[in-house]
Amino acid sequence: MGGIWGLAASTALENLPVGLRGLASGVLRQGYAVGYLLAAVISLQLVPAVSVGWRSLFWTAAGISAFSGVLRTLLPESAVFEKARLATETHGVVSEAQKTRVFLRETGAMLKKHWLLCVYAVLLMTGFNFLLHGSQDLYPTYMHVTKGFSTHSATITTIIGNCVRWTSLLRFPSLLLLSVFAHFFRRSSHFWVGVSGRGSFHPPHGYVDPNSNWVRVPGA
Repeated sequence: MGGIWGLAASTALENLPVGLRGLASGVLRQGYAVGYLLAAVISLQLVPAVSVGWRSLFWTAAGISAFSGVLRTLLPESAVFEKARLATETHGVVSEAQKTRVFLRETGAMLKKHWLLCVYAVLLMTGFNFLLHGSQDLYPTYMHVTKGFSTHSATITTIIGNCVRWTSLLRFPSLLLLSVFAHFFRRSSHFWVGVSGRGSFHPPHGYVDPNSNWVRVPGA
């Protein structure tokens, strides 16, 4: 995922007007929710039905990724990429060896000048991943271990949560709000708005009841 996500995002966004990239990146981000939902459904239906068990989930994901890779190879490069390649060739940097040397030289200069910013970026993304994977990925475990859900019920609740998250009437207004903050105000402001909104939903998790569907659904 780490090797694919950045290139896929840049390919999808580089031809868009600058003013739309914030909103479009949010729309692109919803592919994560859809994939998470598909993985939960496969885990619920396919994994118990086959002899290889949990391996089938990873094999399915690998097949989808391979198909996406093949599809990407058949698509043309973007106009922005072609323009950058033409500019590179115009300046005399043609061979891969030359490109590698230029890349290493520029990377070294960047690290020497902006090393503190690089450290900050690593710590910032570490914090973001704690927010995302520390809550979403551990939520089924939390329901199973702490709240007493069965594995089946925890998976069902995960599916409900993703369906509601995907179809919620608040989904796209919140996305638009964060995009407006990022575009018209300091970009750090939409980080704080998002973190504050996320934190406000944690206390209700304590009231999730595994024996009540009326409580379980809003908790998800």
